[in-house]
Amino acid sequence: MALQDLMQAWAARGFADFPGLAVDGTIPLKQDLANQLIAEFLASAASNPRPAPPGDVVAALLPLVKKVEVTATEGVLTLHFQVRA
Repeated sequence: MALQDLMQAWAARGFADFPGLAVDGTIPLKQDLANQLIAEFLASAASNPRPAPPGDVVAALLPLVKKVEVTATEGVLTLHFQVRA
């Protein structure tokens, strides 16, 4: 069985095989990669819209988000975004 198959099975069981699981980590991302991931997520969300659950403001706004970019300078991340109705 491949590692990916094992991980998917563990996730499907809510990681019940790992009681008390705690993970702390850091993943440094280059600004360009963060922006690419965001753009791909927005494109996927636009092509596969889902109805927002009642009260979920973020899910309701997601189809209206047209662009998001992250900039990083001197330890400060800034999120630039466009929302259009």
